[in-house]
This record gives sequence, structure tokens and C-alpha cells, in this order.
Amino acid sequence: MIFLIFFFNFSETTKTYLRKSISFYEGFIVQKNLNIPAHLLDTLFFHLKKTLFLKRFDYNPIPPYLQEKVANQLSKLDTLDLEKISKILEKEFLPEIVKILDVAKELRAKEFVSREERINFLTSKAKEIGVTADDIEKVLNAAYIFVPFINGYSQTQEKDLITINLSGGIIWYNISFRFSPPKVIPIVKKTTQAFGVSNIKKLNANQFAFYSAMNAFLKNLEVITREIPDFRLSADILSTYRNEIYFNLGKKDGIRVDDKFNIVEFYEDENGIRKAKNVGYSMVTKIEETKAVAKSYLGRFEAGMTLLERPRLPLDLVFRFAFLEKSYGVDFEFDYNVGRYFNLPQFFTSFNLLFGPERNDSIGLKEIGFGLIKKFNFYFLSFGLEGKGKITDEGIKPEGKGILEFFILPDFKFGGKIGYDGKLNYGFHLTYNPPNLPFDPFSLFRGLLGI
Repeated sequence: MIFLIFFFNFSETTKTYLRKSISFYEGFIVQKNLNIPAHLLDTLFFHLKKTLFLKRFDYNPIPPYLQEKVANQLSKLDTLDLEKISKILEKEFLPEIVKILDVAKELRAKEFVSREERINFLTSKAKEIGVTADDIEKVLNAAYIFVPFINGYSQTQEKDLITINLSGGIIWYNISFRFSPPKVIPIVKKTTQAFGVSNIKKLNANQFAFYSAMNAFLKNLEVITREIPDFRLSADILSTYRNEIYFNLGKKDGIRVDDKFNIVEFYEDENGIRKAKNVGYSMVTKIEETKAVAKSYLGRFEAGMTLLERPRLPLDLVFRFAFLEKSYGVDFEFDYNVGRYFNLPQFFTSFNLLFGPERNDSIGLKEIGFGLIKKFNFYFLSFGLEGKGKITDEGIKPEGKGILEFFILPDFKFGGKIGYDGKLNYGFHLTYNPPNLPFDPFSLFRGLLGI
């Protein structure tokens, strides 16, 4: 899949994100030596498009004749060589883009009284350069290209477990008109990897392992895309009240509750160069179509500062040291932020595995738990309640917990839990909200157990 990024005019005075228009090619590069089944490749491509079609972008397909030219050359590559890809894009793709960009220069130099005059002009120019007027409209001012790729795929089986590994990423290029003729310049190569496992006893075990790896891979790829500076959402802080921050981004831009934003302040250094620094952190709590409210949880803020998106997975990893009635345990917990899908801040489904000492002095699995968590943030503090059911060697038990946490870093919280299931237990924990993971925790658990 090759994407062309068309940038609308930017204002020198605003720091608010402006929508981008993206054109795409129906395909992506797969390294030659990979033995990935065609039907899995089709599935991956289908879900890849759904992942990358973020609301912050507008989409238009590039003309078919350009797709074919580039595809024929890229398919001949044996390796993912950035310079070779650049040369192919320059040879097969760039000349056509330059011809259309020449039309753009003349468009900007003319003023049209009506849309009809504009259409007549484009139709006339299209005949001159041998394309359609619609093609011109689709690729005018294209400045960036990115190429998603798959450079690693393997399937192995060890005893009863099938493991599928998947790796790939995005290569970014810039069409630079500082050169004559223009050149396609590599900017950055972003990579990610993921794996999925499944017990062979599970129905459709191979398919489950692939989907587990694919879902983790695509979640990472979405965060990578959102982290690219030109695509990170940003907005000026319009006003504040207590620790609430009001700004003009909303559902139309694809933001959700609990999305994080850095609070950025601009300043001039001793050489008069304008720079930016993070002075605080915030989390979205309310969203409307074109505006939202965030709450600051670390640092400082004021009207006129800028919010800059801080992409993270909708998942918290929790490591807890638990004190039980006559023993202790180490608890690994995974909290999925499901509230963001229906505008309920800080609402999670939880899944945990508790390990502790056995009678023979070994370490064993003492508990498997599933629950619901609701938290309430107040500045840097977080209070929460959890209700869960857990499977232990004594059978299935309900448990209630109270939670107290405080932010120590933008993505880390330290806190404690007190629980009661007929017996009192308590513990201290560290919570981390990661930007990516090489696996999906719940799918990994299901795959290992074959459920």
C-alpha cells in the first residue's frame, strides 16, 4: 500500500492540527523469501486498511495507471532497500506527479469566478498531459509517500503450541522539490513485530494464532502512525477551569475518552530559535463532535498553550505484590480500557494471574481472575472500585477491591489495593500504559489454554 499525503495550507500562527488527504495504492511490499499464505496476506491487507483509515485523514485512491506502474517495479524487489524503492518511485511515479503539480502552479496563479471555470481549466490541462481531470484533483500537491511492508513471517510448533511471528512497518518518503529534477527522499523507517500462540487442541488453532499476531501488529502500527509528527493531533488550549482544559478536537478527528495529550509550551532559546517543551500531561474526559474537555494530571497548563497527542494502547499493565492471609503472591494484571468505546472514562475489564508459593516450596498459579474496574481521577490521584470473580484452588469466588493510585510519570502509576473475598488481602502495585506490545495478553492466555 503506497500512500500519498496531500497537505492543506498551514497557518503560521496556529498550532491546531489540520486534516490531511491521503491517497492509497491497493497493495503492499512483502519480502520475497517469506512463505505467507495468500489468503492470510489478503486478510492482513483488509484489516491493515481498516486500521490506517483514521478519522483525522481524508482518503482518495490514486489513479490505476500509477498503481500498476509502481506495483510492477516494487514486486521485483528481493529486499526492502530504501534507496531502491526511492529510485522506483522516482522513475515510475514521480514524473507523472510532477506533470500534475505543474498544473497546480498555474491553478494557484489564476482566479476562477465559478467552479465551472475551474473544471473547464482542469479538463483542458488534463488532455494536454494525457490524464483525466479527476486524476489531477486526486494527486495535486502530493508531498509524502509511505510504504507499509511485511519483512518477517514464521509459523512454528513446539509440542502442543503453535506460534506465529509477524513483523513489518512503514517506510516514509518525502517528494523534495528542492532538487531539479525532484527526488524521493527516505525520511524514516518505523518497524514493529508481534506474535500469537494457540494450543493445537483449540478449534482453528492456526487461524487463531495468526489473528492474535495480526491484531497486536495492527494495534502497534496504528500507534506508530499516530506518533508521526505530521499526523499527531494538536490543538490550542482555548480556556481552562480548575484542572479542566477546553480545546477544539472531537469525534470528527477520531479522539476518544482517556486519550492522552502532552501539554506543550513554546519558547525562544538564546539564539532566537522557537522550540517546544512538555510542561504537563492531560487525559480526555468529554467529547463532542468538534470539541472536547481534558483533565490535567501532571504538570502545569494555561490558556494559549498547546495540546499534542500522546498515542498509547488502550491497555494498562499492572504488576502487584500481594499479601494474602498466610502467604504472599505476585500478580500480573491486564486492564483493557473498554469505556473509551462508549464515552465512559476510566472503565476497564480486567484479567489477572496470581502466582504464589505451593506446599512443596515451588511457585504455582494460585488465581485466575476476571473483573470490571471503574476509576475516578482527581489531579494526580486516582480512586477506583473493582468487582471480580476468580478461580482458585478453593473454587470460584467473588471479590471486591478498593484502589488508590497516583501518577509518578505520564504513563506510570504507583498504588495499592485492598480486597475482600471472605478474607482480607492487600498489596502494592505499579501500573504502566504502554505505546506497544508484541502480543495481546488475553489472546495469549486463551491460546495457551486452548479456550
